[in-house]
Amino acid sequence: MKEEFLNIPFLPRRVSIETRPDGTLIVRSEIALKAREKNIPSLLHRNAQHRPTHPWLVQRRGDSQQWISVSYAEGQKQVNAVTQHLLNLDKPGKTVMVLSGNSIEHGILKVAAMQARMPYSAITTAYSLLSHDFSKLKAMHDLLEPAVIFVQDGKMFENALQAIGQEAHVICVDNPIKHPSIKPWHEVIQTPVTQDVAASLDKITGDTVTKYQFTSGSTDTPKAAIVTQSMLCTAMAMTSQMIEWGNDRPETVLLDWLPWSHVAGGLAVFNGVLEDGGTLYIDNGKPTPTEFHLTLKNLKEISPVRFSGMPVSYTMLAEALQKDEALGKSFFR
Repeated sequence: MKEEFLNIPFLPRRVSIETRPDGTLIVRSEIALKAREKNIPSLLHRNAQHRPTHPWLVQRRGDSQQWISVSYAEGQKQVNAVTQHLLNLDKPGKTVMVLSGNSIEHGILKVAAMQARMPYSAITTAYSLLSHDFSKLKAMHDLLEPAVIFVQDGKMFENALQAIGQEAHVICVDNPIKHPSIKPWHEVIQTPVTQDVAASLDKITGDTVTKYQFTSGSTDTPKAAIVTQSMLCTAMAMTSQMIEWGNDRPETVLLDWLPWSHVAGGLAVFNGVLEDGGTLYIDNGKPTPTEFHLTLKNLKEISPVRFSGMPVSYTMLAEALQKDEALGKSFFR
């Protein structure tokens, strides 16, 4: 029996190769890059206008672990409020440092920092939760000199916050702790919005620094790479142009765990969903022996349009698919 697969219309390759006298090969694509977006926050506003009730970010929450979602309209409202809160701090150009992992609130803060034109930097959670001396976290903190530090859970990150000092303003979602300057998330998203937010958005240029992306730190202290709006929008245009979808383009629905402190999850996946006006389910599982069952549970409920992860993810998924027919029907739906 012939199996049916989705026909993916990849862009035909057109490559030129120049051979120089010294043996150097210069390889160029002959396909012109399509027009790129103005900036990342503008995508949120476009989606809020054209599909306000469509879910943007979805995550399991609470003791019941039910899916909780934020629509594009609600996301826009919260992003604008958080942007105003950041602008009210009057710390132009200063960094917003995020210690915790992927979450709905993290995603909202990320776009808000872009709107406020305050560089954002997500830090691998291991530097806050697994370190004993916090040496690498301190080094990154001293380099960034953040005006704002965001944590999902104050108690969980209390030791890390104490290790890097008390100077920054802290935004905390759950379990707030004693700190000279701390604001709970539920108050931040109630900040009255003024015209300053729209004015700040209009001032974003291609050269506006959006993020400080840290290297892995596997061999030494992590180093920060500057990422601008132009870089993000160019990469996004290049990626989306690789497939020439027509009217049969499937709705973008992703289930993804890749950390936003890394390039793939934090830039390619997150921004790609915004460009498509799609939905990102934040996976609470990981490709480890103790956590992959959570991903499999999610895949039985959510059928993503594509699936990506670390190489070991595919091995673990293939083994699970061989044993679970219901998983296969959901995954390939």
